[in-house]
Amino acid sequence: MPTVVTFGGHTQHKELLLTEVYYVPGLSVTLLSLWQLVQDDYLIRFDQNGFSGTRGKHRKPLFQAHEHNGVYEVPTPESQFQQSVATAFVARQTRAVPLSELHRKLGHLSVDACRRLASSNAVDGVTLVLGHPPPVCKACAFAKVTKAPAPRKRSSPDELAAGGCHIDVAGPIRASYHGSTFFLVAVWRDYIVVHGMKSKDEAKQKTSDFLHFIERQAEVPVSSLKVVGTDGGTDFFNADFRALVAGQGIRHQRTARYRSSQNGVAERTIRTVTDMAAAMLIDSKLPHYLWEDDIIHAAYIRDRGQDARTSSAKVRSFPRSR
Repeated sequence: MPTVVTFGGHTQHKELLLTEVYYVPGLSVTLLSLWQLVQDDYLIRFDQNGFSGTRGKHRKPLFQAHEHNGVYEVPTPESQFQQSVATAFVARQTRAVPLSELHRKLGHLSVDACRRLASSNAVDGVTLVLGHPPPVCKACAFAKVTKAPAPRKRSSPDELAAGGCHIDVAGPIRASYHGSTFFLVAVWRDYIVVHGMKSKDEAKQKTSDFLHFIERQAEVPVSSLKVVGTDGGTDFFNADFRALVAGQGIRHQRTARYRSSQNGVAERTIRTVTDMAAAMLIDSKLPHYLWEDDIIHAAYIRDRGQDARTSSAKVRSFPRSR
């Protein structure tokens, strides 16, 4: 077994002859038995730095052991070479880097976290270049881009808004007493109409029923209805629905993809009537399958409430002139 001995400031390589050696598969280190060395006429001397082993008349040291993490290690040429390579590698890698470069190398970790790592012992071989604060990371800025929030107020004037009808479909929901699993909400001039549907395919027919209904019941000419606004779903984006609105001379206005907030009037109305219906069902302890009648009743109450945008005490009636 080759060993490395330092004596009088000089380093020498020695050969240690071992007997009664056992091979253990998978063991990555060589274990020495001091008792066995003493039996082989080795003299073991301990001091504050470790111990050494000698043999023969001249008692020259054949090996030395140094304490490392509570264990005595006998240096060998191979272990010293590996240690010197690791030391040289760390020394070669130690350099000063800009904070922006460290930020990129650490997976765009926050700048403050990079500073803390560099100032602690968590990262070896890295020191920061002192100077001006790093520039804004464009990659981080692009990665954190989100959609702009939907506006809380409409930008169109009252005259233009009065000519628009907003329609949307909600569901699926557990089947109601009437067998409906969806419901359609139509909002025109703050008036709400709700229709239950067994499938989304009924959206075209329910819209047609709504248009015929307001044609006979509205207090204002139905010709004032210019635009029907829906989302981009297939329940409205089909040939049958386009033919329906085109036959009435109404323009179909769809939202952009994945931007249902552009049909916010219908979305907000759905939330309003469903919240009212859920509260009434919970308070009355009625079964869930009555949700369709409950939502229609919520719309009925909502249509007869006071208009929050005016100071008038007059309740809403069916679509009227503003």
